[in-house]
Amino acid sequence: MNDYLLEKCVKIMLEDWDGDKSLSYYHYAFAIRRNKIIEMGRNNPIIMSPKAYRLAQKFNIEHWKKYPFLHAEADLLLKLDPKHYHKRTTILSLKINRHGRFRLAKPCYKCEIALSKSNLTNVMWSLTDDTNLSVPALNGTLANK
Repeated sequence: MNDYLLEKCVKIMLEDWDGDKSLSYYHYAFAIRRNKIIEMGRNNPIIMSPKAYRLAQKFNIEHWKKYPFLHAEADLLLKLDPKHYHKRTTILSLKINRHGRFRLAKPCYKCEIALSKSNLTNVMWSLTDDTNLSVPALNGTLANK
């Protein structure tokens, strides 16, 4: 992940967030291919989504069938053209709290299943930051899943 793309994703996320403090955290996922951001997903922990339920059926994820709220990665999968379901597509998961500080954004187990079944295993995520960095430290990949 080059610095320019990371900074661009952070800028898009912060513009979308716009300082809203109504939720405890805001979670975003970006699909990146050939040094371009091709899609963005965002969590919605408030409204149940029929799209999330359809995704739960597609990947047979029981928890999402019972609680169909959109995770950022699930929203991204729903928006992303399946032609980009490829190991060369990088997924970047970023999470901030209501104060704009980066938090651990490692995909949950259910999102890991959906991403892996979609052949999207090159996944990076933000780490918790208590020093208020302007760009997050990153970790990970799901390549071994």
